[in-house]
Amino acid sequence: TIILILSGANDPLSFYGIGSQAICQNLESQGKNVDLIVVPDAKHDLLHENNTEMTYYSIFQFIINVLMLQGNADFFSEEY
Repeated sequence: TIILILSGANDPLSFYGIGSQAICQNLESQGKNVDLIVVPDAKHDLLHENNTEMTYYSIFQFIINVLMLQGNADFFSEEY
């Protein structure tokens, strides 16, 4: 299982990304597989910021990477 942590670089609730990094390091010290994405110029509501496309693209890339790591690369070759 891979955990995704998203944070805005300008989010005061996560201490401008520092709190998210601390959570990530804590989880990694427990043996968890963690991926941290800090979105530049974003605050707390990442999906409603000026750079929403970047956030969605980062989430999409994370999902693709997880599927490929789990051996599900053929998922994208199926027709629906």
